[in-house]
Amino acid sequence: AEFEPYDEGPPLEWNDAHPLVDHYRRLAELRQRTDALRSRELELLTTSQDADVLAYLRPAGNGDVLVLLNFSNRTIRVQGANAHSKAVLKRFSTSIDLLRGTRINAGKLSVGAKSALVLADQQNGN
Repeated sequence: AEFEPYDEGPPLEWNDAHPLVDHYRRLAELRQRTDALRSRELELLTTSQDADVLAYLRPAGNGDVLVLLNFSNRTIRVQGANAHSKAVLKRFSTSIDLLRGTRINAGKLSVGAKSALVLADQQNGN
């Protein structure tokens, strides 16, 4: 068999019995209505939990978005490992979780096990 790195494989089966279809649909809608998620800009942030958490900022002129992905089996309180990352995380400690439509007012950012946060900066009106 010959390896074809750009072969997209078979199309997604949208009629499967798993709840992921609705999740993918919500993610696609979120990307469509959020400029920062469509931009080419991405800034990786350094955290004290880099082995378990991927943190990155998606900047946009009309409002930045912070994405936190927790790959571990436990809830993690995300802390910046340098001054810049700490400042970004602090800025989003009061924000809106775009995945769930809820406000984050905790002062500290925690991400559930095998979960994600997609946060809009309230200062920029998202």
